[in-house]
Amino acid sequence: MAYVSRDDCAAVAAAVLTGNGHAGRIYEVTGPQALTRAEIVTLLGELSGRVLQVREIGDETMVRSYEGTGIPEPFARLLTSIGEAVRAGYYEEVTSAVLEVTGRPPRTVREVIMANRDVLAAPANWRRCLGN
Repeated sequence: MAYVSRDDCAAVAAAVLTGNGHAGRIYEVTGPQALTRAEIVTLLGELSGRVLQVREIGDETMVRSYEGTGIPEPFARLLTSIGEAVRAGYYEEVTSAVLEVTGRPPRTVREVIMANRDVLAAPANWRRCLGN
């Protein structure tokens, strides 16, 4: 998936709303590279000094997990379908929209994690992210 930062999305939106030449244009806004979940987990492990690994669970387990939080089954299936689309490669495209519209390259996942490392390093946040 070609993850893009909220800041980059906001910068593109601001440039489009305040600039000229964007009428009728459609921009596919992505980050600078497509990464797998395993690559993100490896990066988080590297930056945190922790040993982390991806634990794959099936779609039905994911649906049941969502339902366990009170999400209705139809919406749980919809959320789970996002993972199916990611696995099928629907979000792999990398575009140059951020650079074209803002004049600066999009931030990498590494840069976003580093900019937020204090928040991510808080034990409560790790437990929430890791499901512990």
